[in-house]
Amino acid sequence: MSARTLRRYVVAGWITPDLTLASGQYRWDVEKLREQINNMRKPDA
Repeated sequence: MSARTLRRYVVAGWITPDLTLASGQYRWDVEKLREQINNMRKPDA
């Protein structure tokens, strides 16, 4: 997944980075990111 895609997901409110630097760059805990993406893929029941 590209950095650009992750940025779009953050702006859309679908995922949340662990840290946002003053420069606007995001830092991620990979396991938390995977969990957020997997939760996005689950259909609403």
